Amino acid sequence: MLRRAGIDAYLRGRKARATNPYGESKLLVEQMLRWLNLSHGLKYASLRYFNVAGAIESYGEAHEPESHLIPLILDVALGRRANIKIFGRDYPTKDGTCVRDYIHVHDLAEAHLLALGALSETKSRLIYNIGNGQDFPCWR
Repeated sequence: MLRRAGIDAYLRGRKARATNPYGESKLLVEQMLRWLNLSHGLKYASLRYFNVAGAIESYGEAHEPESHLIPLILDVALGRRANIKIFGRDYPTKDGTCVRDYIHVHDLAEAHLLALGALSETKSRLIYNIGNGQDFPCWR
């Protein structure tokens, strides 16, 4: 299910529905692309993903102030930050905290290339839910 992206959709054919404004904006773009496909034959690939992590060699990103979970946890481990705050204890998990399906930025780049290649073999549109299929706790 893509609930974490604000979209409530099962992987096998059920119609997606938004669960928040962010998810609604994503579905609206997919609907616009669908109409362009139907009316003008635009081929497209829609990749649905969330929680991208990692960097490639000397490339990275900087946020001031930092707001992403993994860099915050690493800052604590490296002694650059005393602690971090984790919000949410009402998730339907064993300990009430959330879980996430992280995907490495390199794997996501490869998924984009594979989708681009697959477009040459289709006459319509492609929609992929991208993830590694394993949830990880946000905090223990």
